[in-house]
Amino acid sequence: MSVSLESSWSRGLDRVERWTCFVMSVALAVLVVGVNLQVAVRWLLCRMPEEAHGLVYLLSGTQELVQYAFVWMIFLGAGVGVRRGLHLRINFLDSSLSERGRRSMAILVDLGCLVLAAIFIVAGCMVAWRTRLHLSP
Repeated sequence: MSVSLESSWSRGLDRVERWTCFVMSVALAVLVVGVNLQVAVRWLLCRMPEEAHGLVYLLSGTQELVQYAFVWMIFLGAGVGVRRGLHLRINFLDSSLSERGRRSMAILVDLGCLVLAAIFIVAGCMVAWRTRLHLSP
């Protein structure tokens, strides 16, 4: 790859990472507001007469919205963590290796992550195909 292509590729990935972090921030805000809203409504329901419980139906989708926000936040965060090299690793083994051994270990770890990602993609596609006709609760 030429230097200009590599730097433009890196700038593009940086831009995608910034947008991903922004989307994760929005998902976190949705998560915090949604959970606090649910707690407040449940607390209010204990103190309200039975006839005023129609508020629950207005907020019935917040549980599902919070769940989806949480899942998307985790998956997007995992992608950012992998790009930044923040995935779990065993440091004591890494520090005892030579420079060549560390590079080999990094390649081996990256290949392991790639294989695991492929397994997750295949299994996820199988689950998605089996549940394609299910409606979200």
